[in-house]
Amino acid sequence: MPRWAIPKPSIRLPSSTRRRPIRPARHPQLQPRTPPARVQRPPARTGSPRTSRPSRRSLSTTRTCSRRRRSSSRRPPSTTGSGSSRNRRATSTSTSEVPAGLSEHRFTWLDVFADAPLEGNGLAVVHDADDLDDATMLALARETRLSETTFVQRASESGADYRNRIFTLAGELAFAGHPSLGTAVAVARARGESQARFVQQTTAGLQPIEVRLDGDRAQAAMLQEPASFGPELDPADVLGVASLAAKESVAQLPPQPVSTGLWQLIAPLRSAAALARAEPDAHALAELSQAAGTTVLYLAHCPPGGDARARGFLLDAAGRTLEDPATGSAAGPLLAYLHRRTGRRELRIRQGDEMGRPSVLTASLSGDRVEVSGNVVTLVEGTLRL
Repeated sequence: MPRWAIPKPSIRLPSSTRRRPIRPARHPQLQPRTPPARVQRPPARTGSPRTSRPSRRSLSTTRTCSRRRRSSSRRPPSTTGSGSSRNRRATSTSTSEVPAGLSEHRFTWLDVFADAPLEGNGLAVVHDADDLDDATMLALARETRLSETTFVQRASESGADYRNRIFTLAGELAFAGHPSLGTAVAVARARGESQARFVQQTTAGLQPIEVRLDGDRAQAAMLQEPASFGPELDPADVLGVASLAAKESVAQLPPQPVSTGLWQLIAPLRSAAALARAEPDAHALAELSQAAGTTVLYLAHCPPGGDARARGFLLDAAGRTLEDPATGSAAGPLLAYLHRRTGRRELRIRQGDEMGRPSVLTASLSGDRVEVSGNVVTLVEGTLRL
């Protein structure tokens, strides 16, 4: 078994719950069963026939039928990835049913841009989420405390296979990289497809995604939107936010907002040492992000012909600085930025090492768009009741 594979648990039901064949009694003289001598039965009431106690055989048959009925009512909700909501709402008070007012949703937890479990950027995916309102989706995103949580809904745009709603702890995003790849893998697993091509719908547009599964491991690639470029910014203003001097910038590569679906502030650095020293101030980062209209400050050291190293900084709902272990929506803008200035067409990015969440992102140019790809590992699959 490869290192990255998570062994699937083998579940054996307790012997008391297994169905056993009903055999004829070997000692007819013992039936009907006589109660222990110390237990005194009350005398039968006059004029009212006494109902006989069911035999052990009839009790066993009744319990077996009851288990069959409960088992048939536990079929998991459909998760097709098209967003069709077929969640069952409870009409029974049985503990095997969903409580009244709640619905069941299939749930997948993955690590994206990861070569092994507990690396890369974590993602929670909720399937068949058409019946969930925005407040519930935001509340669940805050419950998971991951950088993003996604909700698969029915597509409303022609040509799309599903709609991907992406929520951070602060609110909804128009687009994001690792939530797009991870959601596509979760949808493919739910459909039972080992290879798939999807078109996801986000607020930013339609993005084609290809997925190839291999057990709990997958590879996913997404074609992001054509690049847009904002105005160049003063290196001193940008790097000062990260406690770095302007001399740490690259003269030919000034900071600039770039979007391939979501505006990110790209700021190349001269050395990996400068990248390691970066410590953004939350207040200054908030002001810069608002002024530039960007979400993530993406600092990167990009030696010619070698792998890039990057760190992404953003703000949480409370205005505190967060570091992102892998930022797919910034990997595309970084390559688009380098291609425009240096002609580079491919880029391998390492990110998250400082956080103990090593991530590897690959970006390549395809016409006027950037394709971002990486490995995805599935950690948990289950059911949520919301």
